[in-house]
Amino acid sequence: MENNETRKYSWIDDIRLDPNNISHWYPKIKDCGMNVLETVIIQLPDEIFKACFHDEPDDEEKIIEFVRNTVMPEIKDRIKLPFIKNGAFSNKFDFRTCIPYLDVYSIALAFCQLNYASLLMETGGGTEIAIRERILYNETLVPTIYHGMPLRPEFRVFYDFDERKALGCFNYWDFGYCSEAISRNCTDRIVYKSCYPHIENVYRKKKDQVVEMVCEAMKNVEMTGKWSIDVMYDELEDKFWLIDMAQAHRSAYWELLIKEEQYE
Repeated sequence: MENNETRKYSWIDDIRLDPNNISHWYPKIKDCGMNVLETVIIQLPDEIFKACFHDEPDDEEKIIEFVRNTVMPEIKDRIKLPFIKNGAFSNKFDFRTCIPYLDVYSIALAFCQLNYASLLMETGGGTEIAIRERILYNETLVPTIYHGMPLRPEFRVFYDFDERKALGCFNYWDFGYCSEAISRNCTDRIVYKSCYPHIENVYRKKKDQVVEMVCEAMKNVEMTGKWSIDVMYDELEDKFWLIDMAQAHRSAYWELLIKEEQYE
């Protein structure tokens, strides 16, 4: 019979074992042949995970010490310009909170903001932290939304690892799907609407190339099931980056794909 402590915290293991966590899929695709971001993934002890609730007076200090003693030694020689996310959530809608300076207190603050927002939104992923190398961009050519996030063309490819084939591809920034939410901020609305023709043009021109690239890269990856694979186009370097993945049924556009029955 389980003791009270085991029953009380068994739900933490459910979060750790979520296949959408970056620790599940990143090691399997990092050598697939596509460009991927340098990424350091660190699992959080239960004590540090629970400190994200900020229930105890010393919770922030616990996180600072964890960053100082565990996170910084892991990233100091590998990451130059950090982007921070947890296993399944990046808080990109407030982008300034996930691009800290490379020091203990900036990383710790970003960590607290990230996981607290994740807990409030019930997005999962909070049992691990990922520090990724940020992709550079030309500030004079690429406008930003969400408090500093570069608005660049992105592709969401749905891929079936069991059948080894693409199921469909969508413009990640599709106007019909995204415009209402983005327009809640007046500045973001102006930027998005002015950039959208270019984004849609790049999507249409490069969609088939991206799908072919993903199929070639994924054919030998040891994963199962249907997944979304997000690819960003870096116009500064004229290259594509595989930036994120998730189970298909938990990804935006999946319902549209089923309805439209693409790539039959």
